[in-house]
Amino acid sequence: MRRYLKNEILGLLNTLLKADRSIKQCLTSGKKGEAALATLLQDCQDAAISVGNSIEGSEGEGTKAVGYLEDYCELLYRFSTGEERATYKLDSCINGCRGEISQLSERIEAVFLPYKAAMWDSLESVWMAADTDPNCDAYVIPIPYYDRNPDGTFKTEHYEAELYPENVPVVDYRTYDITARHPEMIFIHNPYDEWNHVTSVHPDYYSSRLKKYTDCLVYIPYFATSGNMAAGHELLPAYVHSDHIVIQSESMIGFFDPQIPKEKFMPLGSPKFDKVIRLCENPPAPPVEWEDRIRGKRVFFYNTSLGGFLHNAPQFLKKMAYVFESFRGRDDVCLIWRPHPLLESTIESMRPEAKAAYQELKRLFLEQKIGILDETPEIESTIALCDAYLGDSGTSVISLFGVAGKPIYILNNRLTEAPGEDDWKVNVAQWLRGDRNNRYCITAGNRLFEDREGDHHYKYLCNLSEEYSRGGYYSRAIEAEGKIVVFPQNAEHILILDPETLEKRRIELRHEVDRSGAFGGFTNLLLEDPHIWWIYPNRYPALVRFDANTEKVSYVRDEAFTDEYSVYVNEQERRVIAARWIPGTKMFDRSSDEPQVIDTPEKAIRIPGIKMMGKRIFCLNTEGTRLRVISLDNGRVEERAVPLNGLYIGVLRDRENLNVIWFLPYEGTVLGKWTLSEDRFEKVDAGIEGLSSIQRPQGVESNTFYFSNGIFVNGKLILAPNWGNKFVELDTKTHEAREWIPPFPYSLNPVNDYWPNTSIGAFYQDIWSLEAFFSYHPEHKTYRFDLSEGTCSEVPVTFDREEIRNLAPGFQKVSQWLPYCCYEGVFNTLPDILSGNIGGFDKESQLEAYRPVNASPDGDCGEKVYRELTGK
Repeated sequence: MRRYLKNEILGLLNTLLKADRSIKQCLTSGKKGEAALATLLQDCQDAAISVGNSIEGSEGEGTKAVGYLEDYCELLYRFSTGEERATYKLDSCINGCRGEISQLSERIEAVFLPYKAAMWDSLESVWMAADTDPNCDAYVIPIPYYDRNPDGTFKTEHYEAELYPENVPVVDYRTYDITARHPEMIFIHNPYDEWNHVTSVHPDYYSSRLKKYTDCLVYIPYFATSGNMAAGHELLPAYVHSDHIVIQSESMIGFFDPQIPKEKFMPLGSPKFDKVIRLCENPPAPPVEWEDRIRGKRVFFYNTSLGGFLHNAPQFLKKMAYVFESFRGRDDVCLIWRPHPLLESTIESMRPEAKAAYQELKRLFLEQKIGILDETPEIESTIALCDAYLGDSGTSVISLFGVAGKPIYILNNRLTEAPGEDDWKVNVAQWLRGDRNNRYCITAGNRLFEDREGDHHYKYLCNLSEEYSRGGYYSRAIEAEGKIVVFPQNAEHILILDPETLEKRRIELRHEVDRSGAFGGFTNLLLEDPHIWWIYPNRYPALVRFDANTEKVSYVRDEAFTDEYSVYVNEQERRVIAARWIPGTKMFDRSSDEPQVIDTPEKAIRIPGIKMMGKRIFCLNTEGTRLRVISLDNGRVEERAVPLNGLYIGVLRDRENLNVIWFLPYEGTVLGKWTLSEDRFEKVDAGIEGLSSIQRPQGVESNTFYFSNGIFVNGKLILAPNWGNKFVELDTKTHEAREWIPPFPYSLNPVNDYWPNTSIGAFYQDIWSLEAFFSYHPEHKTYRFDLSEGTCSEVPVTFDREEIRNLAPGFQKVSQWLPYCCYEGVFNTLPDILSGNIGGFDKESQLEAYRPVNASPDGDCGEKVYRELTGK
């Protein structure tokens, strides 16, 4: 008997037992002849007949259970005719029937509702476990899905029932009445319901509706990750409606919205991992047409993801052409190109201007037989036939190669040419600051360098992270109280080093953030508390106070460090996605593997609108309407309304007039000015003729991020361009603005592919003297200004090429969000990986690095999920 039916029948029998007690109460209270009792008797008989019909429909005729119900109906009749003693045996009939039903073996009906055949792997191993259970009827029912028009309406219908493997029997969704069958379990892998801008499953199969037709709705992600999760996946409709959510490991729970009950999570692995592990252990035969092309060659899997394409379509297409050209004519390697299954529909829907160029690249790839275009439904079979991965980092495909122990080479989509003589310098940079903490420098790879002679020539000192080779774990290192203090960026700890022995100690901070971007900087009040350092939050929910003398840590928590006082900005495009995040509101994100409407944007950094001035923190909210002032002495908070009415992303204190605070705008050129003594707010336009904003590195026109910061010199505010094309000099009294011509050359264009021009640069002013620095970002150059004499000179910051080359990682553990891989760069080029010139790969090290993100390294997640759900 079906478990659902069995539970339903037992529930009805329990109801009949309660009704029997009501019948007896009527007898003892003398209400035998009332109409209510007659109705109750009729209802009981109807219920017993319905239960009997259900039992016969399931188990056939002649069962003891139905016999008990027939006796029950006879007793009801006899009671209705006046035989009161008949009520004495009602309970025994129902209990007899219950006993018979309880002894019946249970059958389970499990329904799997995939929509894209290419994503079937996310459900397959659970289906395999269900299909081998003799007491389970497992149905695979592909459901239709639709492309969306730009206005959100449905366009093309897709129904891919014919694309499933031959060993998977599929059922036409039009022949299975899910409302009548009420399966014990339903498995889905689409979490979005109506929240997806690109595609949608048929609305009948939204999780909000399916929940009504089963007692156990299980969501299994259609993707797998290497230890991170798109912020846009924190809270989606399926999480709310599902009874269970299968996740890769315990470590993934922190990426979900905290309002999701933890008991919903089943941290048992991923069916996608199950499949790739199984197939890589026993690779399938390649398609016949592939055999000659891959025989005797190293085979590379080339993945073109949605995130990379949507970030910068022209550059992405240029990169594709570079990859194709790198493989052209080589007989030692073979390229298998597998575009994301939604790439072409996404281009048509969101980047139609790129369609022709993409189609031309595809045509050349096929006609010139540069490689193999993989359009097979099973990605794992292709992975099993490949030797290594090439592609973006922000894709779930990487994790499949990771758990399979195959090399992962992350492409940099900017790079479309071989590096030049000095391009190695892009790996190192030291922006000289006005706080005189320039002795130490942290480069890519968490390497600590030291300026030992005071001549800005930096030599390698030590590796700050023995565990990871990348990840941006630390921001800067400073000298304090006779030790080296290293402040965190993505890490949640402060690092202390002995200057002589370089012995490291960690000062752990409270764990609050599971993704990158915990902190945004630090500052020190040298004149008031020289040993106290303040670490600004980015995603972290508190300002951190660190006493370098006692090494004690404390926290300042306030709503100023929440989203209302912050702005979410796309980390790559530097575009504001939301000025304020309110859970439940919908905003569009286009950076994850499958574009969607989401709550919090993917790859977004939070820019808190805070500024520390003396022992007070000034926090302007994102609407420019409220200002909070927090006293660090006593914790007192003052809040007031302000009339700025706009989004401001920077705060400047006029060092020549401490009575004035300036606010830099996100959009446009109008600054906010607050004269404290008069409590007067003004808006001051710094716009000048010819001033424009270019969104870098895409190179498209914008009206945002004109300025990065500024310095105050002789009554003038000199504004440095971020995306703007000019420096601006603003008179702080008359508010007259004009172009400021810097005493050094600068360009709006990048030097080459290896030197991205994401910002012109920023000023850093020495708090002790009339000296300032300008960090020119496009070429990693630093210029020193003597503001009293008006002179300027370049500061020759240098490193040793061979030292940097020898420290460049090949294949290594990278970060907790991407456990093991090699990044394309100056010392690890695409020709290098094709020719086998990059060392360091170790399969066992990679498998070990991936264990924390896969709870079932033996490939048995499906079996574990099914066992836990059924109790078998």
